[in-house]
Amino acid sequence: FADGQFVAEGGYLGASYRVFCLFQDREHNVWVGSEEGLVRLTPRHFTTYTMQEGLTQDAIASVCAGRDGSVWIAVWGGGVNHFVDGHFAVIGRSNGLSSDFVLALDAARDGSLWVGADYGFGLNHIQGGQITHYGRAEGLTDPVLTALLEDEAGNMWIGSRSALNCLRGGTFNRYTMRQGLSNNKINALCVGQRGVVWIGTEDGLTQWTNGQFIVVSATEPLLRKTILSLYEDPEGTLWVGTRGAGVVRLRAGKADSFTTRDGLLSDSIYAILEDDRKNLWFNSSKGIFCVRKTELQEFARDGVSSLACVAYGKMDGIASSGQYQEVAQPAACKARDGRLWFRTTHGVAVVDPNITVNKLPPLVAIEQVLADRQDVALDKSQAAGRIGQLARPAPLVTIPPGRGDLEIHYTALSLRAPERNLFKYKLDRVDSAWVDAGGRRVAYYNNLAHGEYRFRVIACNNDGVWNEAGAAMVLILQPHYWQTWWFLGLCSLTAAAALAGSVRYATRRKLQRKLKWLEQQHAVETERMRIARDLHDNLGTRLTEILMLNEVSGSLSNNQEPTLKPSSRRISSLVRELVENLDAIVWSVNPKNDSLDNFVLYVYEYIDRVANVSPVPILRDIPATLPDCPLSSEQRHNLFLVIKEALNNVFRHSGATEVWFRLRVEDSTLALSLEDNGNGFAPGTASELGNGLVNMEKRMELIGGTFVVSSAPGAGTRIQLQVPLSNLAESKVRNPGSETHAA
Repeated sequence: FADGQFVAEGGYLGASYRVFCLFQDREHNVWVGSEEGLVRLTPRHFTTYTMQEGLTQDAIASVCAGRDGSVWIAVWGGGVNHFVDGHFAVIGRSNGLSSDFVLALDAARDGSLWVGADYGFGLNHIQGGQITHYGRAEGLTDPVLTALLEDEAGNMWIGSRSALNCLRGGTFNRYTMRQGLSNNKINALCVGQRGVVWIGTEDGLTQWTNGQFIVVSATEPLLRKTILSLYEDPEGTLWVGTRGAGVVRLRAGKADSFTTRDGLLSDSIYAILEDDRKNLWFNSSKGIFCVRKTELQEFARDGVSSLACVAYGKMDGIASSGQYQEVAQPAACKARDGRLWFRTTHGVAVVDPNITVNKLPPLVAIEQVLADRQDVALDKSQAAGRIGQLARPAPLVTIPPGRGDLEIHYTALSLRAPERNLFKYKLDRVDSAWVDAGGRRVAYYNNLAHGEYRFRVIACNNDGVWNEAGAAMVLILQPHYWQTWWFLGLCSLTAAAALAGSVRYATRRKLQRKLKWLEQQHAVETERMRIARDLHDNLGTRLTEILMLNEVSGSLSNNQEPTLKPSSRRISSLVRELVENLDAIVWSVNPKNDSLDNFVLYVYEYIDRVANVSPVPILRDIPATLPDCPLSSEQRHNLFLVIKEALNNVFRHSGATEVWFRLRVEDSTLALSLEDNGNGFAPGTASELGNGLVNMEKRMELIGGTFVVSSAPGAGTRIQLQVPLSNLAESKVRNPGSETHAA
């Protein structure tokens, strides 16, 4: 009963239904209880026209609004259907049309209609009941006409699968990529401001202005797509529908893109219309949907989280439930009365855009919580939210220790079109922003750490009205005993004690190893001192005694046995040399001499002894101060033997009249040189010196030093020795000799 009269709703329920009870919910849905079950009656926004309502076929190619308020419908295989005053009239081949397989339509400003046919049947112009045909004879050679447009100058633009034609002054002008088009396949045409014609092709957007083509997509990558539809709004903004790339807005030379990732229903857009309330309507591959134009502009400017897209389907009165197709243009039109007509795969769908919007935001409820796939007890009366601010604190749910896997099931109590309810949720401490769940009604989380979390969920109804308060819940995940503070504290104390014990043990072992090493070093030095003392006290004393006895016997043999004198002198010489060598060995073994100072003192004394018996003067250049640094017994021993061998070679082979001995300490290196002014030799020719030089070089290599010999015939000989020193101290020790001595 409405407006004082009864209206039967049997068309919704069916003739066999027996109704027992009725109920109207808060969204004005009527619920009917019958012997066949439960039925929901929801207001339908769309009216669908099919063959049942008078169309010649259900396969619709395009729809076009006439200047007189009528609507023209291109029926593929059924000619042109003209909708006037609620009735359909047919213009087909029997009325003079070139073919019943028509594709594209365009209503001219003079009230006439242009019709593009399929299969090469050309272009038809219907005016005043007369039909004029244009085909190959008139210069139109393209077989499939997909888009028609009359520009501001009265020229007719014809888009086809192979070129763009323009009927100007009764003559067809054909344009292709050679004349500047982005592609030869034309999908959409649109008149812009100031005489501009927009051309959507299979490969981008082209603009006709001032008698030339400009490929806009060449400089704008977002428009380098297959373009299916075009619409320029009163503000001069061009809206572009693409295949698979959503909607592109071209404004002031700047392009912005909107896709399903931003909230659109589909990414393939066949038509774009604007109603009187500034809403944009789209005919797409997934159906008809609507978005507020201001919301698209705000999205492009501010980057809001997602678009509120309102989709329409069978529940709204649209008969087609299948996929929509790309056929021809226009795929939708706006009639003079403001109603919007959409081409579908099953007739045409018509809607009055002044739809009463469901302004009631849905109630949101958390239905179930699963922890590690086990149901958690939940007070559902506390888990349901309310419209506006929450009426009560969020309920507290305690979850026993587990793996930290959660499933939270939620729903929205909006029954107008529940399949269009959308959800967003957020778990504090885990989600940094709202998670757009679309129509999914469960949230999944894995491996959550123990602690307190707050879960919130919001939802919108079928018309995109959101309940921003939503529902909330506080979740407390209890820890395992090994995750508790007292257990972690105990582990920390144990670890600290173990670490301290390990450090103490390692330090003690290190000290023990160092002590053992010092003990070994002390034992070695003690042994070296014992060897030196034994050699000196036993062997040295006895050799000295032999020398004295031999010298006594030598003095006696002067009168008694003259033949014993040479042998006696030889024995004395050998024993004296043995004593000197033994003294050198004892000196090198004694650890008390392991210093640079003692080494220089010993060498100085040796050179002094040699100088006293040598006919050749030895000049010495030794610094007055030396650094206090160690010199091992091996270094001292080998250095001394090299110096001794070098002096021996000078006295035996050089024939020199003067010898120089120099010593320097520079850059942590001990440098010694022995130079004479004797005969010299050519390197590689001194056979007698060959083995001696090789032995000296090997001794220097053993202690990490270098040995260099410089000589030439008649130019004397120079021997240079270098040994690296370590642990140089700042203190200086006075050298026993002056800086320069001569003997």
